[in-house]
Amino acid sequence: MKSNQDRIEFHDKAHYLHNLEIPFFVGVVNEARADLKIYSAERFPIMTAVYGLREKLWLRPVDVDDPQNWCDAETDPSGVTLDCYHVCTFSTAEERNDIRPRVGKLVALCQRAAANIRSRRCEEHIYEWNNEAAPFSIVAGVGSIEHFRDNIYKRLAEAFYNFEFLLNEQPENFNLAEFQVYEKFHLTLMASYKRPILGLANDMYLKIKPVISERFPAP
Repeated sequence: MKSNQDRIEFHDKAHYLHNLEIPFFVGVVNEARADLKIYSAERFPIMTAVYGLREKLWLRPVDVDDPQNWCDAETDPSGVTLDCYHVCTFSTAEERNDIRPRVGKLVALCQRAAANIRSRRCEEHIYEWNNEAAPFSIVAGVGSIEHFRDNIYKRLAEAFYNFEFLLNEQPENFNLAEFQVYEKFHLTLMASYKRPILGLANDMYLKIKPVISERFPAP
């Protein structure tokens, strides 16, 4: 919480924010007007995915969000400035019903920001924004390039587990053609670029394949 919109020095708290598992906001209090302006730091996870944790960090409250220019990593080569855009303002003069729409907006933002934090912590670098022109951002590079293959293989294992569930619990929703698409992808990976985590998918595939062959015999 602060009383002006100057850039905030956060050099000693960058690691704290990086490990924080809940959305982070900057609050600016105007004592004369008795109001509180809320600014969102929701782009912090994607900033660290792109630039890492630099030596210096500043947070800068801005009244207008610019989805194309939301951080400055060039002015100081040892640091980065993250723009925290204005979300809403609350005043002590308002009644509870007056603030309900803004509370709903904050709740939706928190849900999206929390999902992006989980993506960053899991090294799954697809981030969602409240931007109709570009609702998603995908980060490739140092962190992503080390994890994207295993992330795909984990999802493949999840797919085969769900196919087994559908086959046994909701057979009307099981689609053989869909399964065969995943099967072809899996077998190609096993033959060309096998990694240890792929074994998780392969174990389930070997379990479900005989059942499918029995229920859907080849013509």
